[in-house]
Amino acid sequence: MQRHLRSAALAFFFTLPALALCLSSLLKFHVPLPLIHPALVIGGLLAALVLSLVPIAGVHARLEDGALISDLAIKLKGSLPNLGVALLSLGLLGLIALYLFVENFQPR
Repeated sequence: MQRHLRSAALAFFFTLPALALCLSSLLKFHVPLPLIHPALVIGGLLAALVLSLVPIAGVHARLEDGALISDLAIKLKGSLPNLGVALLSLGLLGLIALYLFVENFQPR
């Protein structure tokens, strides 16, 4: 249990640049440019997603009569902080992707 909390805390730390980027325009505060570098923001969100999904998600695959059978299991009990950070990082990734689409969309 302690290991899951440590991984959730580290994953939340990786989401801080993206949170700062999203909240800086809403709350009108200045964020230093090295903190909101695109590689740091997107890389941090992907690292947070991986760190938070490893303790809660399990994927198993096997061959059965020539067919590939796979299943995905998500553990909810005891891993609520990891699930919260995973949802936060997915939400921030979606928000940034939506912003990139809307900002660059040009009707023809």
